[in-house]
Amino acid sequence: MITYSYRIKDSTSRKHLLQMSHAVNQVWNYCQSVSLLAWRRDKKYLSAYDLHALIKGTAKDVRLNTDSMQQVCTEYVTRKRQCRKHKLKWRSRKRSLGWIPFKARYVPLQDDTVTSCGLRLRFWRSRALAGTLKTGSFTQDARGRWYVHFQCEVPDPV
Repeated sequence: MITYSYRIKDSTSRKHLLQMSHAVNQVWNYCQSVSLLAWRRDKKYLSAYDLHALIKGTAKDVRLNTDSMQQVCTEYVTRKRQCRKHKLKWRSRKRSLGWIPFKARYVPLQDDTVTSCGLRLRFWRSRALAGTLKTGSFTQDARGRWYVHFQCEVPDPV
């Protein structure tokens, strides 16, 4: 697996990406609260499959792709198991940098443009993508700039 990172060009897309990252934070915090409730009530850890069933049908309300919401739930469960904790940190606009995960089949890529949830984003394509595109994410750095990351599966050189 190789990860390619590109900086997003449009400064006008910043507010749309911030809205989407706020929706991701809401999904993360919902997973957190539901998991804590399940732990207190039944002493049971919720799996990613359980969380996927709980968020079903809410994609239009939070204006986020269903697949992105499932990616957030899967990442939440992965990080919770990795850190071996009952509770992770809550995500907020002030403390958390923006992060929007996606899968390749829901985000079409054409030359230097990527489309997510009806939003066309242009990026500086400094090098060509090699291999098969699997997943990716939009991330924000501390200075407020947005980047798109693509994870590609490449064959092993023999």
